[in-house]
Amino acid sequence: MNNGWLSDLILRDLDGEDIETRVTVYEQCHLALVDAWIPVYQNKYLLMGNTQIMVIKIFWDWATYWAIPCHLFANKAFTNIRILKELFASKNGLGRKFGELNKVMQDLFLEWLPFENKIFSNRYIDPFDLASLRKFQEEIEVQQEPAELIGQIAKNMNMLEQLAVAIFRLVSTEVNGTSPDIKVNPYTINLGKKEGAMMLDTESEEAIVPGEAIMKDVDVMWFYPKAALQTAE
Repeated sequence: MNNGWLSDLILRDLDGEDIETRVTVYEQCHLALVDAWIPVYQNKYLLMGNTQIMVIKIFWDWATYWAIPCHLFANKAFTNIRILKELFASKNGLGRKFGELNKVMQDLFLEWLPFENKIFSNRYIDPFDLASLRKFQEEIEVQQEPAELIGQIAKNMNMLEQLAVAIFRLVSTEVNGTSPDIKVNPYTINLGKKEGAMMLDTESEEAIVPGEAIMKDVDVMWFYPKAALQTAE
């Protein structure tokens, strides 16, 4: 992305274009994406060796990567000022929300670790057994006009939000004994185990229930038998 931005700025500057606004927008987007992606790696060596958490984390990482950055890159959106401003200029832009949602989930994986110690072996899950991952991957090569691309990113973000809630409900049922059917605002996801933890939002309009297809995808990644969830209720 940096090479793409720098090359674009150099070519425009050589053509005599005033690139000051582009420099500012590109820098803002770069910093927002760095902030969004650092949590993918930060302190995550701690999770390695834990089968259940790592399977879900790896598939979540692929889902987020394929659903947003890859779609933007394939459609040359990272040099489209209109798209970048719409995604990253405001706090509530989809690009900013993408980073916020990813950090919430990466924090969840670390918070979950002390409560997850079961060893699973002889298991393999193909990422394309998950319909949502398959959809994100297959649609990357589709070329779209800016308005259509923004609409696609919005749909993909909605799927990621549902995926986050579906994962959290299973984890919270295991750790906290909460109902596996609760509504949750995905941007408030946490297990409540840390001092000063955000209050879990299960009542507002932002609290959602994942669709059946998303729940099936999460079931594929979940190694515990359903009977264990019923016991935990």
